[in-house]
Amino acid sequence: MSTTRLQSLLGIRLPIIQAGTPWVACAVLAGATARAGCLGLVGGGGMMPTVFAEHIREARALTRDEVGPRGEPAVVGVSIPLFGKYAEEQVRIALREGIQTFVTSQGDPSRWTPFLKKYNRTVLHICTTPEEALKCEKAGVDAVIAEGTESGGHNGRHELTTMSLVPEVVEAVGSRMPVVASGGIVDGRSIAAALALGADGVHIDTRFAATHESSAHPNYKDAILRAHSTDTVMMLRSSTPVRALKNQFSHQIEHMIESGAHFPELRKFAGEGRTRLGIYLGDVVRGELDCGQDVALINEILSVEEVLRKLLQEYKAATRRITDDLEFPMVAEDESTPEYALQYSAQD
Repeated sequence: MSTTRLQSLLGIRLPIIQAGTPWVACAVLAGATARAGCLGLVGGGGMMPTVFAEHIREARALTRDEVGPRGEPAVVGVSIPLFGKYAEEQVRIALREGIQTFVTSQGDPSRWTPFLKKYNRTVLHICTTPEEALKCEKAGVDAVIAEGTESGGHNGRHELTTMSLVPEVVEAVGSRMPVVASGGIVDGRSIAAALALGADGVHIDTRFAATHESSAHPNYKDAILRAHSTDTVMMLRSSTPVRALKNQFSHQIEHMIESGAHFPELRKFAGEGRTRLGIYLGDVVRGELDCGQDVALINEILSVEEVLRKLLQEYKAATRRITDDLEFPMVAEDESTPEYALQYSAQD
């Protein structure tokens, strides 16, 4: 795997970002992925400011003396949803704790990017359309994460798939900044596909949620292992789209929408603690189980080290298959008509 612009920007050995999933992206997970050469993120979503600070300190302590084979330091960053009520405190805490890399989402990138750039921080923002990517560029971000609708958790309203979104974002801003693919990235094949689409790296969510180091409850991890390809649903499409595993809670939301419930009523029913209830406390019936559409491809709980070893093996196998086994038809001398077309013409 050759060095990409993302690796150069972040100083990481592998072009992989571990997503800052709420109730999943704890200090232990961020530290483990950072030690392995990825960008490890402490997720601010749902965390009280004091707890957030503790996780940052612990993650940095876990990686303080870690260096890669070429002397690369382990890189820990933070992920902060901008709509969260503690967003401002979390930004300022991360600055005080010496965090250099910020991933922001679910809000206007111009709200905090100029402020962070004054302190020479690196900022990546999650976008769900090419137009949002251009807004991110205007705000001054260093890179964008193009998140397709396959992704778990909060989603874009336009439901663009990763296969469509990533090349469109690459066309929009890729000549001027790194583009990271997100959504449906679960194995080495999807990493190879993302890079083929023009991405400079990948942002992985559900696969890292199903690791020993993740702070998610064992019940949630077991639900991931049991899930089939059609077991996720996009809830609250018209207001705040969220992809999660189907359960009693998601069915209740669907029934309320079908019965004509409006957003205030839905928000009151969902409350603020549903994700914590499902992912962290393990109530897989009444809680919200944010999860990506690629969930059916996860069939075992592994360590971060084992996940990355498997990802790299699968990536190498996928790229070998593309370069060694697949042959496209030769182009005729006029460079316009494929050889197979000429063969059919000759038979007519």
